Amino acid sequence: MDRCQGHSYGSRHTGPQHHVLTLESFMSRLGPGELDVLAICQSTVPALAAAARLAASGASELRTLVLMGGPIDARNHPTALDRAARWLSREWFAQRCTGRVPIGYPGAGRRVYPGFLQFSAQAGDPSGQVGPFLEAMCHVSRGDTGGIVASVAKAADYSVPLDLPAEFMESTIDVVFRRFLLPRGNWRVDGALVRPNCLRKTRLLTVEGADDAITGAQQTHAAHSLCTQIPSSNRESITHFSMRPLRPIQGQLLVRTGLSYAATAVSGLAPDRRSRLAILSREQP
Repeated sequence: MDRCQGHSYGSRHTGPQHHVLTLESFMSRLGPGELDVLAICQSTVPALAAAARLAASGASELRTLVLMGGPIDARNHPTALDRAARWLSREWFAQRCTGRVPIGYPGAGRRVYPGFLQFSAQAGDPSGQVGPFLEAMCHVSRGDTGGIVASVAKAADYSVPLDLPAEFMESTIDVVFRRFLLPRGNWRVDGALVRPNCLRKTRLLTVEGADDAITGAQQTHAAHSLCTQIPSSNRESITHFSMRPLRPIQGQLLVRTGLSYAATAVSGLAPDRRSRLAILSREQP
């Protein structure tokens, strides 16, 4: 019997707990035994938790889990963002990073983390913002219509951030960046402890960007120290020294890299034999 004392943090309907339960439901419906899951950045935490809950319930485990550039254990080599999230008070975030939806819009009066505030956070990766526009100009000069469309699509990643429920942002900061509940073994979701060591058959791959200024070194690779029952033959970690920080602008490259590796070196499946794939989009507090 597990005697660990855990903490239940965040509303079931607005916090990371809801994110975990939603992913778990999708995984169950898709058939986890035939499912390869790729999670990028902050979606890595709920993805690992959902996979662990499936394993703990006795259901089929995910076939492959690829975690890229995410804060599984934000205590490792904390970045400036990690330190700010940990030491700035909850009141500070509430006063400066949240607001209410104006009258006349859906959800009027609801407290949210406005999408426009995310632009200031994206200033930490200026080359990622400017790069797509420079690419588009080059494609225009060459008359490359396909290249123009691709570059504009990249730029759109930086121009349409959504509002998030304020409760989601606040509880995510507490769970992931302050209390470190997952790596400490103290996170309860729907009343049950999240136990990554219940995973035994899932093939696990973690990928980090060597120069990632958002997610510190060894924060994603920390998943291996939590998934202790997965045999070493089914686990692999990659630190990619040729990639810039793992940001959405490199999404297509990351997907190709992760899927190719997961399909060959990790899962042993040829790319044309992969039956299903769930790509979990990055969600930022």
